[in-house]
Amino acid sequence: MCEAQYLENYLTGTLSPEDSLVMDARVLLDMGLNDKIIWQQRTYELVKAYGRKQLKMEIEKVHNQLFSEKRFSSFRQKIKNIFN
Repeated sequence: MCEAQYLENYLTGTLSPEDSLVMDARVLLDMGLNDKIIWQQRTYELVKAYGRKQLKMEIEKVHNQLFSEKRFSSFRQKIKNIFN
């Protein structure tokens, strides 16, 4: 298994208990490995944030279409009736 995959399994908690224990010890002894883990975590956070931003933009686009285009006037009226 390549190191990146091993680190991913460590971060996601999918290593066996034995491998996880060995990895914990390696992290304590190897500062370079600890740095790699930190950077991989940050990368995951950035990817997750980017995905959320993209999803938010898509939802906003659909919202704008539904509540501004004439062809969706029936839908808008049904939604308004729900909240009246």
